[in-house]
Amino acid sequence: MRKFRYIIILIYAIIFSKNIDAQNFIYTAPAIEDSWGIIDVLEGSDYYLFTSSDYNFIKDSSFCNLTYISKKGDLIKSELIQNSKSFSRSEFFISRANSDYLTQIGLDRNQYVAEFIETNIETRSSEIYSLESEFNTTFNDILKIADSLYFFGLYNIDSQKTVLVKVNLNSKKIIYSSALDGFPGDLKLSIDLQSVVLKGLSFLGLIDLNFNNKLIRIENLKFGTFSGDLYPLKNKEKYINFGGQSQDLRNFYNVDFGLNILDKDFNILKNIILGRTGDTIDIPARTQSIASTNGGFYFGGTSNFKAWEYPYGYEPSWFMIMKTDSALNLEWTKEYGGDAYYFMTGIIATSDGGGIAYGTRQDTTKGNFNRDPFMIKFDKNGMITFTKTFPQTKKTFAIYPNPASNVLNVKFEENLITKFIITNTEGKVLKEILGDQIDEKMDISNLLSGVYFISGYSKNLELVGTQKLIVKK
Repeated sequence: MRKFRYIIILIYAIIFSKNIDAQNFIYTAPAIEDSWGIIDVLEGSDYYLFTSSDYNFIKDSSFCNLTYISKKGDLIKSELIQNSKSFSRSEFFISRANSDYLTQIGLDRNQYVAEFIETNIETRSSEIYSLESEFNTTFNDILKIADSLYFFGLYNIDSQKTVLVKVNLNSKKIIYSSALDGFPGDLKLSIDLQSVVLKGLSFLGLIDLNFNNKLIRIENLKFGTFSGDLYPLKNKEKYINFGGQSQDLRNFYNVDFGLNILDKDFNILKNIILGRTGDTIDIPARTQSIASTNGGFYFGGTSNFKAWEYPYGYEPSWFMIMKTDSALNLEWTKEYGGDAYYFMTGIIATSDGGGIAYGTRQDTTKGNFNRDPFMIKFDKNGMITFTKTFPQTKKTFAIYPNPASNVLNVKFEENLITKFIITNTEGKVLKEILGDQIDEKMDISNLLSGVYFISGYSKNLELVGTQKLIVKK
């Protein structure tokens, strides 16, 4: 039966291969470390900024990779953000107070939620808030309700307990809701700064921002089996609900993309089917699946989703993007991929009228099941402008905080590094630490404010990694 299923899938791949857009793909070596992929994208005046993180790493420091590329697709620089004692799970760009911030939810070494972190992209200054540690999963969204208020959700897989968390930046207070009656997969938007819409599997929920009410509204949605985005129209008088609807509930093989048009009370006004129908499992992008563009919308997701079976990419999949006009009439559908396993995390519209779809690419043909961060830049007609993969290279040690003052925390794999050397920008050795002298806390009180480099060496005196260190007194 399984063999027969593979044959059918292969036939589908051949049939639909004529519709696959694969021009100008740029691939690099497969990942050394497994990656969550690209989580979010920020467009600047002359660059795109991507955030991504490794799935397997020294689980002692909050980090993520910030990668800058030009609007022509050239790599500008890549930096590692490290702040604290936890490692990053959710990473989103948020603009507030005329500045751009990276927000993160960090897990401790036991993979329980430990911290909420906000970092100013320009200054790299961070605010860190400790969280209760009984939760081990976060939702796919961090909402900014106001310039001083963040809102996100936590879930405990073992106890199936769900709470919402409110972080007030002015008062520095963290408030937790009582346990919810349902499990919302995402927090989507706030309504008149009074309530937040929760979206889960086949339902929408509404909860008061003061947590006075538990989940108070549940609606059956035609396209809600897989959670996508909820997008407001006409001053929140109407909403677009984008999701996936299973056509084969018993075997769970066929899932189609679709839209619900909802009124202000979330009653269904109209259903619209998008993409393929009845042949593959097609699900919305995990964190952002709707992007508003000039005169219409982009909708994005993964076609031939198989992520719950190991190894994740044993079958080819595609990025699927659908473009509609402002009245939600379909203008075009494009699929990108088919040569590896692709998973779309999100999609954004760009200022040139096109957009960026992002997530992971997993090349199993080389026997490597690790995932690379991957993105596609496309124009308003869906034609590819360029693509990029950002292979995650193995990181040999972590340092934090950075910038540091008098003490630097250093985490590294056991027996990997036997010597650390700190140099200045001219290459002069200022500090050398050998063997038994190596400790997790490094005294740097004798270093003046400035930029330095810390390098780790193996027992064979081979360089295994170098990181930039900023000292501020």
